[in-house]
Amino acid sequence: MKIKNLRGFRLCLKMVEDKSFIISSIGEDKAMNQNIFTNGEIVIIKVSNELVTIIKSHYVKNMKRYSYTVDKYPSTFYFEEELMKRE
Repeated sequence: MKIKNLRGFRLCLKMVEDKSFIISSIGEDKAMNQNIFTNGEIVIIKVSNELVTIIKSHYVKNMKRYSYTVDKYPSTFYFEEELMKRE
């Protein structure tokens, strides 16, 4: 049986009762293309309802999510849950 290597995904083979195998994904190592916001994008900080511009995004590998730095508060980082898109 040949398994295609999917970059960034870890796969698991599970044997079922009839001795056949099921391939399932057990997570992504680095979901670099799944960030919601891009550098230069104007977003809203949910808590303060303030408009800010994203100046830097960074993937935090051990937390498996992105953090963002904004122009008005460059020493503070925000996660995607703390920001929302401008309408």
